[in-house]
Amino acid sequence: MKRIGNNRILLLASVLSFIAPFLAAAQITFERNYGGPYDDIGYSAQQTSDGGYIVAGYTNKEPFPFGDRDVFLIRVDSLGDTIWTKTYGNSLEDGAYS
Repeated sequence: MKRIGNNRILLLASVLSFIAPFLAAAQITFERNYGGPYDDIGYSAQQTSDGGYIVAGYTNKEPFPFGDRDVFLIRVDSLGDTIWTKTYGNSLEDGAYS
């Protein structure tokens, strides 16, 4: 088994520590929070043909345990700006998972 010298390990670590932040930052397009003041969960996200996204999940109208959970759909553009939101449901528990 060939042994790697300490200088090579130090050089590799230095290069990786310099490059890693650029690689990680380049992958995030946007990071946003959507929804109201209570539990809102997105279970599925799909990229749309124009580069935006549609997210499906649920929203609560009231805090747990009295909440009336409804289906919650969010459509955003490629920058994460909300284009529209829709809720669907009745007095029972509703939610979308994909």
